[in-house]
Amino acid sequence: MNIGWRFSRLKNSVVASFVGVALSLVAASCGSAKTSVTATTKANAGTTTSTTSASNTSSTTEVSTTTTLPPIPSTVAAPSDFAPHNFSFVSTTTGFMFGSYKSGCSSSSSCSGLLRTSNTGQSWGLIHSHGIYDATPLLANTSASGTGTAVSKVSFISPLTGYAFDPGLAFTIDGGANFSPLLSSFTTDTTRFLDVEVAGSTTYFAAVGLNFNGVSPNSIVIGSFSNISLTNVSPSIKIISTNSVNPQALSSEVATIRAYPFGVAVEFGSGSFSTALVAPAGSSNFSAITANPCSQVQYSLPNFPPLAIAGTSPITLYALCASNPGAGSSEKTIFSSTNMGATWSQSGSAPNGGQPVGIDAFAPSSVVVSATSGATFLYTSSDGGKTFKTAFSGFPGGSEYLYGPYFLSSSLAAVLSYSSGSPFSFLVSTNGGASFSPA
Repeated sequence: MNIGWRFSRLKNSVVASFVGVALSLVAASCGSAKTSVTATTKANAGTTTSTTSASNTSSTTEVSTTTTLPPIPSTVAAPSDFAPHNFSFVSTTTGFMFGSYKSGCSSSSSCSGLLRTSNTGQSWGLIHSHGIYDATPLLANTSASGTGTAVSKVSFISPLTGYAFDPGLAFTIDGGANFSPLLSSFTTDTTRFLDVEVAGSTTYFAAVGLNFNGVSPNSIVIGSFSNISLTNVSPSIKIISTNSVNPQALSSEVATIRAYPFGVAVEFGSGSFSTALVAPAGSSNFSAITANPCSQVQYSLPNFPPLAIAGTSPITLYALCASNPGAGSSEKTIFSSTNMGATWSQSGSAPNGGQPVGIDAFAPSSVVVSATSGATFLYTSSDGGKTFKTAFSGFPGGSEYLYGPYFLSSSLAAVLSYSSGSPFSFLVSTNGGASFSPA
């Protein structure tokens, strides 16, 4: 697994969180029976009103509830030297990207920044609100020691709600204009939230050093809680899995969560062990994949291989297995499972060019593999990984960071490529991964 790579999956849209609630008593009178409650919700341009009535024999009462949603934060032009850390899409058009930049930054080192796109990456704007991205991290480290609330990645639920994490954990309900610490009562100086992803109404997280009853601080913890909202800013944690590790290895632990509309895959481990869990989306009933699907080849990566869940099936999995690495190339064998990883069979192989980074699938037959070395390579299969063709090859000099691939829909897929000293490239496929080009 490429530790510098993080897979950010398309989330199911949810009802946006509210930032204010105003209740007003409209009328009360004696006589025949009626209690009416009217709720009005305003989201930028528009309101939604609902009325609930109840009857009795003595009075009529009408209560009007008006909730105003925050505006979508304004943006300014994205810095030309923006270096992305990760990105997260909430629809086929709207996405966020977290990273750093130096141009125009008053800090002596660099500034943290959050970008937003509303046109599938054709253009990106820097969210500027209260100056929190100008000269300080997204959240200042307020702890005297340890991680405090410092963050380096984001995972969004909707255009207004989302999370910032690694090493800390924070949330926003106003589109990234402001963030507040989350689950701080369960964190210590050594706590690190490795990954946070959303599937349906459930948020999944992977963390080390969590301060939770009955959980060893020397453990990788996989847990979940209900998605954050105005009325759920202190969610209850459900522990799914704990795995003890060497305390000296905590800082090097890796974990990747892939949340799909139909299922969730979690991979975690270190140089000493590696494993994966899978479950239907929204479930805490995870099954462990105990056998590494790459055992049939001379697998060359230290951790569990990159996994993908087919976007139309909760039980179909693909694994990308690398072997026989050479200068700028390696063998890339694809294994598949139709029973959530209980058994695996070899499907085929992608071309050797580049070192493997990630894999994604939308339907049981559509698979895309990414790789990088002297260039960025994207390989696509329309027959479940049996045969591949090159969907993209470009950017001489390779990529220091390659995020993806991932599908936004059955036809739309995206990949982010970046090398220091050059603008990042957001590659999009509108034909199900058959070909990619800059947005």
